[in-house]
Amino acid sequence: MPIRPPIPFYEPGAMTQLLPDDGSGRWRDLYAKAKSEPFFE
Repeated sequence: MPIRPPIPFYEPGAMTQLLPDDGSGRWRDLYAKAKSEPFFE
């Protein structure tokens, strides 16, 4: 059986929001965290 990368789990009603890079420190922190693991805010 081939190994697959993890697939995000979405519950019904969950929303995803893309945030544009505004150059802020908060954006850089969120980007770094999202690259390493799924997270909720």
